[in-house]
Amino acid sequence: MNSSTNQNKRLRIGVLFGGRSGEHEVSLASAASVIRGLDPDKYEAVPIGITKEGHWRIGAGAQKMLPEVLRGGQPVMMTADPTDASLVPLSGGGAGQKLDVIFPVMHGTFGEDGTIQGLLDLAGLPFVGAGVLGSAIGMDKDVAKRLLQVAKIPVVPWITVHRHDWEKNPRHIQRAIESEFKYPRLREAGDARVLGGHDEGSLAGGACTGVEPGFGIRDEDPGGESDGRA
Repeated sequence: MNSSTNQNKRLRIGVLFGGRSGEHEVSLASAASVIRGLDPDKYEAVPIGITKEGHWRIGAGAQKMLPEVLRGGQPVMMTADPTDASLVPLSGGGAGQKLDVIFPVMHGTFGEDGTIQGLLDLAGLPFVGAGVLGSAIGMDKDVAKRLLQVAKIPVVPWITVHRHDWEKNPRHIQRAIESEFKYPRLREAGDARVLGGHDEGSLAGGACTGVEPGFGIRDEDPGGESDGRA
């Protein structure tokens, strides 16, 4: 088989990275690892970056470095038409970019929570990873733990606090947490970042700076060993 025939048979893999979440930079590192791991004889990696503002960019020609794609890639949008799914240039010039499969390598909200998965489902594009429901549940730790409890899977005790409740009456929320758990505790705030709440000050300070609608308090010792519970 000659090289041109082999090139034509390669699958075009859209590696989707970046996004609007607080884990934007982590996504870039993960996507670079995925691209390095794709066999170039079988797959053509097409880097698709989403900026922190939510703009979609696709790598063109010699653009291989992911930060460069985000800065200077071609602006595109994903169509949700399953009969003609493609990345359409926003400039209006040129044909849309066709892809065989999407590999989402995004962390946190607007990427790992079912939103991107729903768009790809609408577009009829196959993609790697969990679907809408699995992604949404996995991102929402409160819902995930409730479902695990229903399935009789052990979970550690927890409290979920929503931002609007905290902003309305933080002292009331803090007293409720302290009545249930002793310090130190793990605090999960903003894109699933796990931080230590070692005392009253660190718990309150971390809660105030969380970037997501809520944060969880888990009954675990940050310095201790895991007991196998979710």
